[in-house]
Amino acid sequence: MGEPLDVLAATGLVLVILALSTLSANAADWGSITITPDPLSGMRVVLENSKVRCRYAVTEMPGSGREAFINELVLKEANENQAGAMLDEMGLSADEGRGPIIRAEVIYAGPDRMTVRLESPAKTEPAAFHGSRAVEEVTIYPDSLILRMDYLEYGVNVVDWASPGGTTAGTCVIYGAEKWIRGHVLYPDQYYSVLPEEKGDPEDAGSLNYHGSVIAGVYNPANGRGLGRVMPVADTSVMKHMGEYRGIEWFPHVEWRPPYASKGHRRPFTGHLYLVTGGADEILSVGKQIADGKLPERHAGQ
Repeated sequence: MGEPLDVLAATGLVLVILALSTLSANAADWGSITITPDPLSGMRVVLENSKVRCRYAVTEMPGSGREAFINELVLKEANENQAGAMLDEMGLSADEGRGPIIRAEVIYAGPDRMTVRLESPAKTEPAAFHGSRAVEEVTIYPDSLILRMDYLEYGVNVVDWASPGGTTAGTCVIYGAEKWIRGHVLYPDQYYSVLPEEKGDPEDAGSLNYHGSVIAGVYNPANGRGLGRVMPVADTSVMKHMGEYRGIEWFPHVEWRPPYASKGHRRPFTGHLYLVTGGADEILSVGKQIADGKLPERHAGQ
């Protein structure tokens, strides 16, 4: 698996060597995780199997500087990038993103899965409540359209603003939406919020709760392609639809009357991001299997 690559620790000749090197971890020939150092923009990290290619790389964001997130999530059978504006973007505050990935390490590579740990730089002046840096572990599986994200440290939000099925105006599906107390209101309004000053919605998420998880996704009705998310109800305080139904902005343990967190203390949690080719039905069916702990690692044609 090799040693972790650390941009901050690389200086002088070491920096030059790292900038020209690539760490690639392979497992049973089914896929790879490739880490490429860039002295100007941190690490570029690519996770790949037979069905999907996922790339974390830095993009210049107006108002928040250079920031790493998924800017390429290619469904290989259609050669189509679902990432859109951003996927798995994490803001540390309202006007500051996670920054570049300064440290990346493959922590597991086996026949069943591969996992990479990604770390961002710490803020010099952390907010009174929100986390001071982002640390997550991302897992890819053989022949699967599912990615697992373990959020170990995080800030104010996790944003998916996709191009589902190649479109800039998708169709949204959320488990239990037909019984929810409001319709699909668009950003900046809240679709779900436990904060008393916003909606004061139930902490158990009411009809949106499927066995302790929220299942949501967006797709292109013309071709059925898109993506879904599964996030834990216990760690989700606020949800907002991104413009033109291209994804969800998730707020875990949002501060309420700082330093108190909504839904208890901030803690690590796990989410899943997955691609689909069968529209709303597949978003919900795969999401339910993930929520039930029956990870359908080889869904979609297997």
